[in-house]
Amino acid sequence: MSNIPCKSSVTSLINNIVFVIDASGSMSSLTDAVIKVFDGQIQYLATRSTELGQETRVTIYFFDTAVECCVYDTDVLRLPSIKEKYMPSGSTALIDGVCRALYDLEKKPQLYGDTANLLFCISDGGENASKTKSAEMAQKIASMPNNWTLCCLVPDQICAFEAKKFGFPNQNVVIWDTSAAGLHKAGDSIKAATEAFMLNHAKGIKGSTNLFQVDMSNVTAATVAQTLQEIDVNTYTIYEAQADQSIKAFVEEKTGAPFVKGACYELCKKELIQSYKKIFIKDKSANKLYGGDNSRTLLKMPLNQDIEVKPSDFGNFLIFVESTSLNRKIISGTSVLVFK
Repeated sequence: MSNIPCKSSVTSLINNIVFVIDASGSMSSLTDAVIKVFDGQIQYLATRSTELGQETRVTIYFFDTAVECCVYDTDVLRLPSIKEKYMPSGSTALIDGVCRALYDLEKKPQLYGDTANLLFCISDGGENASKTKSAEMAQKIASMPNNWTLCCLVPDQICAFEAKKFGFPNQNVVIWDTSAAGLHKAGDSIKAATEAFMLNHAKGIKGSTNLFQVDMSNVTAATVAQTLQEIDVNTYTIYEAQADQSIKAFVEEKTGAPFVKGACYELCKKELIQSYKKIFIKDKSANKLYGGDNSRTLLKMPLNQDIEVKPSDFGNFLIFVESTSLNRKIISGTSVLVFK
């Protein structure tokens, strides 16, 4: 049978999304938030899968002292709530949880269709209970095919260092605030990363090592000029900050007029960018500024949700974000966009 020739005309896009969720005792106070956030992820995946015409299958693991698979390879349109299954207790076997997921899912056939795999691990603490060694996990991650993307959300720099040592790509490790509000923000980051993953899959990109960064893959002088609206040079001024200070003080010092909301700061560090904020892109080579409703889409930022991003190399471009705060701290050496 193995020698029978076979042609395949199957071209469907298949996403395997895997959530490996900390269910140790320290997560008890976040039980309601975990249920709400991850049930929300499923609803979001169901909506976007339908809109994008992609098939999405979900697997969910919980890890405490042991590892439990509570959902396996299930159509996202038919998933129940995790409410009856998420009951935190015990220690933190993060390595065991991730390795169990990888060992299990590599057995899943991917014979036909165009398959991409995305794994999110989230924990509020460091590894302290796994039987699997960290070196085995790092080796396992390194051996995964290039249609796998692995991400980890951890509570602090020490845990981030550990996650990278375990094999997670540096740019796919992010720190979250271990409060209910922080978990909801982390959920927004996961949604944004999933959105980028699914859009990339549609373009034939099945894996990524920088899923949480601003995506500049579509940003060229030509695409910016074709997609966005050029802003009349007579309607704005761009200033460079020589010292750290609030945006209100900076603008009033430069213009000699009372501060009016709408000034924009240069994106230069990790930021939570709210969905209602305007985005502008400056082409330094052409010395032209662009904006409009498509700015977020061009950067692959979701339109209707907040997103926490880490800047990447913007090359010949500056990214400006609208400031709605009087106390926004302007960093020395960065630029500020002020409209007249």
